[in-house]
Amino acid sequence: MTSGRLGSIAHAVLAYREANPSITRTNMINPRPAPPPSPRPGPSLSAWTMKIAPVDPVTLQVDLDWVRANIDANTVALIGSAPN
Repeated sequence: MTSGRLGSIAHAVLAYREANPSITRTNMINPRPAPPPSPRPGPSLSAWTMKIAPVDPVTLQVDLDWVRANIDANTVALIGSAPN
């Protein structure tokens, strides 16, 4: 368990990378308005990219067709947000 955005993201990225050692350039899908990705926490965690999924401005629902089309062999996480 973590608290705070930077620590939570950094630990998750590290866990995803370690669980998938054959993937050299991992990616994650982040629907807006989920919190924006934090600055990259260091060189050991820098081999990842963030794909930003579009969100309907009225319903705030993520475009699932876009997400399905953008998941590939290097995708290790789909990010969600549950703000209080």
